[in-house]
Amino acid sequence: MRLYLPVGSFHKGPLLDFNVRVAEEPAFLLPRAKHSRIHLKYLRLLAADAMVEMHVGIEPLMMAIFEFASNPWEVFLQSEVRPPKGVVDSLLCKYLERYSLPGWNAGPIDIATVESWRSAVEITRELVRDRAPKNMLSAAENPILALPHISAIVPNAKSVLALLAELNSFLAAVSGQVTSNDDTKRKAASGILDFYASSGSHWSAIVDCTISLSTPFMIKTSERRGLNLESGFPMKQRSSKQLVTFNDARSNHVSVRVVDMNVEIASPTVLDENNDPIDLTPDFKRATPELLSFYDANPERPNRIWLNLPLKASLPARVSRLVILALTATALIAFCFFVFNWLGIGGSQALTGADIAVILVPSAIAASLLIVREASTLSTEINKGWTLVTGGVLLLLWLATLIAYGLNGIKWGE
Repeated sequence: MRLYLPVGSFHKGPLLDFNVRVAEEPAFLLPRAKHSRIHLKYLRLLAADAMVEMHVGIEPLMMAIFEFASNPWEVFLQSEVRPPKGVVDSLLCKYLERYSLPGWNAGPIDIATVESWRSAVEITRELVRDRAPKNMLSAAENPILALPHISAIVPNAKSVLALLAELNSFLAAVSGQVTSNDDTKRKAASGILDFYASSGSHWSAIVDCTISLSTPFMIKTSERRGLNLESGFPMKQRSSKQLVTFNDARSNHVSVRVVDMNVEIASPTVLDENNDPIDLTPDFKRATPELLSFYDANPERPNRIWLNLPLKASLPARVSRLVILALTATALIAFCFFVFNWLGIGGSQALTGADIAVILVPSAIAASLLIVREASTLSTEINKGWTLVTGGVLLLLWLATLIAYGLNGIKWGE
């Protein structure tokens, strides 16, 4: 039987090396427009269960929000890390002017107009932020971003204001059903708000596949992700953060494996979507320096979690690093000793070849170990701070030696 089957939730953005198989056969992702139509039908069903009317007028806006691609808007935010409200309104004017509404016939869009539109969806913005982290790129949080996709039905500012107010009223009515005594209404209302809030940052992948309903089947998805290493002081321990969907099936299995023999997982922690620590006690957990694996079937578990994975050098790599640091320190101490005790006395004495050997031999060994020890990009990135410091000290020693030689501060054969 041919089915449109949801296979997982992913952060909005390009997927690298994404692959999906259903019942050991290839499956194919649906286009974004098809996704948005299916998502709209899903919300209609939930709205019917919640006993809240979804007016036909807001459906194009909902579909535009679901299929919104954030890159054009992100271009306008690149110069502002945390833009204040006034700057956001100004950027929105430029955004709507750049991606102009073809059906717009009411002249330029000014800041006062944008402010009135933002005020019309204030309840929407609050409902989204209650259920998802604040996101300047989310069209669910700021529906104004989706307006260029529905320009044919909003020819003027008044029609935009009416449409946004209608969306706001619908979500406010849904929110009122969250506290209903009717279990069906309450669950449906919560489902609408959760799905809508999530749609600003994530999308639910749906594939076209053919399966047999008479036998069990398995869905397998894979993708390549960046490490997302936290930036900071180079000598500080680095951590990788990964967002994991953890409640999209009856049970979820998460496994993180480090294949680099020079890198280990230190003490992993679990955070919620707002980056606050949470106490997650899975049904099963196994943690070693090379592997983190856990499984949970608790229906009340978080929908998405951040895995904070501190990475450190393995014991053999740390020993190797200490040897390099010891050799570098030996060469540096020897150089300082000779400079302050020989060259510093009236400037008449010079270093001998034996003195130079004490400086250069340890530094040459340290330099050779420093060059050959890093076997992968990951271990190089983890130890970048120590590598830069050690390499810098060795370079200064060699330069100082060459300068001393050029100034006749070294006498060979003595």
